[in-house]
Amino acid sequence: MEYSHLLFDFDNTLVDFTHSAYKGLQDTFSKYNIEWNDDNYQLYKTINHSLWTEFEQGLINTEDIRKKRFTLFLESLNIQDIDGYEMNAFYLEQIVAHPKILAQTVEALQTLQKNFTLGIVTNGLKEVQRRRLTKHQLDDYFEHVFVSDEINLAKPDPRYFQHVYDRIDESDKSRVLVIGDNIQSDIGGAQSFGFKTCWYNPSQKENTSEFSPTYTIRDLNALVNHVSLV
Repeated sequence: MEYSHLLFDFDNTLVDFTHSAYKGLQDTFSKYNIEWNDDNYQLYKTINHSLWTEFEQGLINTEDIRKKRFTLFLESLNIQDIDGYEMNAFYLEQIVAHPKILAQTVEALQTLQKNFTLGIVTNGLKEVQRRRLTKHQLDDYFEHVFVSDEINLAKPDPRYFQHVYDRIDESDKSRVLVIGDNIQSDIGGAQSFGFKTCWYNPSQKENTSEFSPTYTIRDLNALVNHVSLV
């Protein structure tokens, strides 16, 4: 069997983070009496995406994300009577409160667990990622869980993947397969380190990056079929 370890990105690979974040943000806006409209939603998304990009580039840390994303959002709306850090904490609770697992996840993990060591490799905040694993009832499938906020390193930093490699029972990098939806942080980071890669691409986005995944799938059944054949 070609692979010994399958390492999964968590958000939007196994669970629908887009759903959880959207619902959580609606709850947060409601809590703080901020109008829910497309302009405000897109403003938050732009600020949040920019901060997470800086984090993945090693320019800021996760505490900066906690402090800045809602603070900058509120400043952009000229709202001065709300604490952005407190708002962020409430938002994280709402993300946990709205779980949605992706189709095929449980069935695929049940099958793959029989023949492979499974792990999670996720860029996320420690106060939500492990709680969300439990909320989705996925804990028992994974021998390893690597949360960027817990190790102060993030995908695609090669040091993140070195940390992972040092802690799994596999000396041959080519027998480790990383599965994720982000062509830069998941596929690019893992490929640059020497792991094999599987791009989870259900919407069939065009690959405009310099990275070439080992293979690409539209659903997890395709992953099960592929690793069963190699």
